[in-house]
Amino acid sequence: MKEIASVDPHVGFVEALDIASSESEAVRYWEGFLRSTARLRNAIVHVPTQNGRVIADPRPEAVEDLENALESITKPPLILPEYKVTVEMCSTDDRLLEAVGGMERGRFSQLPAYEGRRFEELLTAETVVRWLAVKGRSVALEGVLVSEPLWCVAKG
Repeated sequence: MKEIASVDPHVGFVEALDIASSESEAVRYWEGFLRSTARLRNAIVHVPTQNGRVIADPRPEAVEDLENALESITKPPLILPEYKVTVEMCSTDDRLLEAVGGMERGRFSQLPAYEGRRFEELLTAETVVRWLAVKGRSVALEGVLVSEPLWCVAKG
């Protein structure tokens, strides 16, 4: 907690929790539980007892929750494995009909166009529509390359 809060090692846990909860969503999620656990820990450690008996023992479920809190705070889940997708792309030398067909099948309206390994431009549905508007009524799409609408719209 003190590491997340970037505080001196002599700062108390609850004070570090106050700071860390403003920095970390995971700490905010577990904040109430961590405050209760801190109170229980202080009661066990600091409250004098008769015959050396402790006044409370943490339940196994509470220990498990504490372990889950530690895991959640120190090792949050990574976004990439869950949301990583392969980005479809095309070449400026690809046929326009194939690129637009891929956009339709994949249900996306933008496709990065590369010339070799270099990003050239973003082929969008809007780019294709603008190019069609410039070309007029009778446009033969067979043999048209991705580069043509990109070049036409880019030059304005």
